[in-house]
Amino acid sequence: MSLLKPKFVVLALTCLLAGSAMISACSGGEFAKGVDDGAAGSTGASSSTGGSGSGGTQSGGSSGQGEVCAGTEDCNDKDACTVDLCNADGRCDVAPRCLGTEKCCGGECAECCDDVDCDDELECTQNSCFAGKCMYIPQDTACEPGQYCSTTDNCRAKQVCGLMGAAVADECDDGTACTTDRCDGNFCAHDFCGKGLNDVKLGLCCEDGCAEECCNDSQCNDPDDPCQVGSCQGGKCSPTRPLCSDGLTCCPSADGQTASCGSCCTADDCDDHVGCTLDECRGQQCSHTPRTPPDMLACLPGYLCDPEDPQAPCVKAPDCNGPADCDPAACQSNPRCEAGSCRFDGCSNGTKCCADQGCALCCSDSECNDNIACTRDTCSNDGCKHVPDDSACPVNTHCDAGRGCIGCTSNAECDDQKACTSDVCNMNTFTCLHSTSCMAGYCDPTTGECVECKQDSDCQGGVIA
Repeated sequence: MSLLKPKFVVLALTCLLAGSAMISACSGGEFAKGVDDGAAGSTGASSSTGGSGSGGTQSGGSSGQGEVCAGTEDCNDKDACTVDLCNADGRCDVAPRCLGTEKCCGGECAECCDDVDCDDELECTQNSCFAGKCMYIPQDTACEPGQYCSTTDNCRAKQVCGLMGAAVADECDDGTACTTDRCDGNFCAHDFCGKGLNDVKLGLCCEDGCAEECCNDSQCNDPDDPCQVGSCQGGKCSPTRPLCSDGLTCCPSADGQTASCGSCCTADDCDDHVGCTLDECRGQQCSHTPRTPPDMLACLPGYLCDPEDPQAPCVKAPDCNGPADCDPAACQSNPRCEAGSCRFDGCSNGTKCCADQGCALCCSDSECNDNIACTRDTCSNDGCKHVPDDSACPVNTHCDAGRGCIGCTSNAECDDQKACTSDVCNMNTFTCLHSTSCMAGYCDPTTGECVECKQDSDCQGGVIA
């Protein structure tokens, strides 16, 4: 952005010829406002960055540094004093906009942003920042009578001249390129930048003398187009020229403050018309990376993206070229490559593949449920085991591995040790039945003997509990 316009040149000359009251109105603060109205009141913060050129965040936005990007359009840390880049690794990066001793003034690089940035440590000069350049205007009124203000040595006694017939150039030369030295009433006078030949106004003091419009190239840039750069020749701005050459594309930054040159600016510049590639502009160079799942445009597993055929870019890829390319998983053995595909031997002899132990008859206890509640089902190296657990059955029953909780499987198991009962195992329900064997009387459950009936209730017969 141009730091100096014709209207500023007129203002510069006016400031130089005005008193100290008007000089303050022509300071760097006014320049900063002209550069960025939104930054008014913040020039002091910008100047505090010193020579780093990093500046301060203008809008308070979060930095995009390190975030994934496909082109410079994805990178904007909202800091006018940084240049946002999309590196070749696909990550956003930032760089200081201003380098060396330059300061960042609302996004512009200059020698100064405000008057406080200019101090020549001389008491008699008016220090002012105008159009981003420090100006040190001598003020003879700040010196004692008989003295003048030197821009290099502070207040000095006025030199006598014109008495010995010497040339003014020899007697009154103060060694400063921005003063016109003359002899006035036998005393040397040193006029700061004023009018030059043909009444041309020379309002700026540059390192090599007074200038009409500019001191350096940056003061001649196009303020609205970072892709155009100016040139300062002989103190005047020449027409701007393109920033980029040799067929490179000019890429303005996301904030429009600066620009850089490259073969691409955004991902849109890199479309190779191949659906399975991810087209990106990284480091201002196009890249075409094969897409990978879960990207919906990626090739299916086992296929490669081949940009040579945009109409059918996904081609079958071999799974292997030799046994070394085949990595066996659990339960796989004897790796080999057959016709581009990996082959393995799996589990055999009735075994199955288990994640923890490899090939086995069973993998976990849950696979061994025999649906019999009273057995303990476990998985061992020998396969499933079903161990009967009598404690899981009601009283007078036991656990049968095939039938569950039962009372008996034979008459012998039903012997109640009572002589007066007939003990039988019901093979349908696997329960014991105990009936009386007394021909007369009844079976006394206490003694287990047949006794004579004494009342009707003794003669009911039937099963003895």
